[in-house]
Amino acid sequence: MYKGLIKRFLARVLVFAMMFQTLPTNLLAALAEGDDGGWLQAVSNDVGNETAYTVTFKSDTDTLTQIVVEGGTLTVMPEKPFKAGYRFAGWNTKADGTGNVVTKGYAVTGDMDVYAVFEKISVYEVAVDYWYKNSSGEKYIFDTQVFEFEAKAVPYTITPPKQVSQDSAHTGDEDNPIYYPSTPTITIAEADLAKAVFDEQRDIYELPRLDVEYVPFTATYDFVYYLKNLSGSGYTEIERETVEGVKGSTVTPTVKTYDYADFERTAPVYIDQASGQELPVYYTRKEKKLTYD
Repeated sequence: MYKGLIKRFLARVLVFAMMFQTLPTNLLAALAEGDDGGWLQAVSNDVGNETAYTVTFKSDTDTLTQIVVEGGTLTVMPEKPFKAGYRFAGWNTKADGTGNVVTKGYAVTGDMDVYAVFEKISVYEVAVDYWYKNSSGEKYIFDTQVFEFEAKAVPYTITPPKQVSQDSAHTGDEDNPIYYPSTPTITIAEADLAKAVFDEQRDIYELPRLDVEYVPFTATYDFVYYLKNLSGSGYTEIERETVEGVKGSTVTPTVKTYDYADFERTAPVYIDQASGQELPVYYTRKEKKLTYD
């Protein structure tokens, strides 16, 4: 408590001294290096007989005064202030942020107030249930994921687990078949945010619960791996892998590692056939240097 009062008193003495040069320059500079609750006290080292302007930085109840001589600029900015539940958006000549943005180097032409502008951090939450039909045809939720994101992250994309091995106790299938998401991705658009309900106790917006059904595979396709020819023109197939999935989904081939090749490129492919589609993955040959004794 007393430390803060002493610092505020010294700050006022400092401003008065700078205006009338009642303290030595080295003492002024030493006082200017003090830290008051995250605010950096920054002033000019020498005013002399020149006209000086007062720049006051304001953030809620905190203030900082900086003295700038006529024709000068802001050479030091305060540390970023903190406000719970908000993000610091910068300094501005108007409290609502509609004025001029103030940064280091800003030209000061008169006494001025500078305001800290904050943006409310709006956090949204959505729960996603993953389910499949059991042997009785009933909905069985095998997993639930909860996602949190800020409004600025919209459109927000959720990628369900690529596959799940079903429990024979629920499916009635002793082979424990692999099931796949009927929806490969979920995208939450800006329009969806209007459906959220604000929870005051948790300070969060809750979106309606979502679900994704998992189904047996409805398509088979091939990951085909190609190596560039020595001539540098064209590619030769080096491996092929048949994969099960869901028709109507978008799939990116798995990239494998080869001792003699470097991965070059691949791309997502929309699965629109029940079988026969090829998803290519391209590689280039590794360069080897020969040495002779």
